[in-house]
Amino acid sequence: MGAGSIIALSGIDNALWDLKGKILGQPIYRLLGSARKKIRAYAGGLSLGFKSPEELETEVGEMIQQGYTAIKMRVGDTPSNDARRVGHIRKRFGDELDIAVDAATRYTILDIPEVVRYCEDYRVYWLEEPFTPDNVAGYVELRRRTSIPIAAGENHYARPAFRDLFQAGAISICQADFTKTGGLTEIKKIADMAAAWHIPMAPHTSHTVLSAAGNAHLLSTIPNGLIYEADVATVNPFRTDLAVPAFGVVDGYIEPPSGPGLGIEIDEEVLQKYPAIPGPCYIPGL
Repeated sequence: MGAGSIIALSGIDNALWDLKGKILGQPIYRLLGSARKKIRAYAGGLSLGFKSPEELETEVGEMIQQGYTAIKMRVGDTPSNDARRVGHIRKRFGDELDIAVDAATRYTILDIPEVVRYCEDYRVYWLEEPFTPDNVAGYVELRRRTSIPIAAGENHYARPAFRDLFQAGAISICQADFTKTGGLTEIKKIADMAAAWHIPMAPHTSHTVLSAAGNAHLLSTIPNGLIYEADVATVNPFRTDLAVPAFGVVDGYIEPPSGPGLGIEIDEEVLQKYPAIPGPCYIPGL
């Protein structure tokens, strides 16, 4: 199924889970037979980009001050520049900080030797999306060459795509997206399928309060939940203003809202303030 249709289905499915919880007066984690859990978070989202090592050091330091013990850096510039940035952060903050890296599909097979070298030298927590989603053979070859965990899934849709990744042994961490895989119904099935392959789940992003709440509920209900990706953008009204009550990461951990359904109520005035603009991405009006 194409991205547009499965994303639309995700929205409908997630809304129905929220409605069911509100009708029954139960949070989603309880509907799925679990309890509220405290989940470790890492500073991810659109942060730690292609800056100088010194600028990155300042940014990481601020995240550590907020209680984060894990971060994700942007890579995919050039292997040598990536190695310089990651190496600086590792040397500056030591081994107690978990450093994941996200290449956003920018690497090629020719980059593998240099990429493996810096990832292993600096004890990278995981290497995310080194190749385009269709390059399963590339993922398999990379896993053959390194013990560093390989993560992917944000650009894969529904169970068949994840089944192919798991059967091929292409990834070691699953990053399915609550808003892109068919909704909570489908991502729960993907998580259970991943558990059968002993693959941990680190769901993709929490850019809006809806995906933040959904991921927190999901991670409270699955046995193979690894870590929560926190959006740490300085300005993001869809994370901070869209719903009440406000909730988020506290001292490096997050818990799902305890109210019925997703546990939040949408402030529709915020949606009116930031209307959708046709095109490939959202650009706020001036």
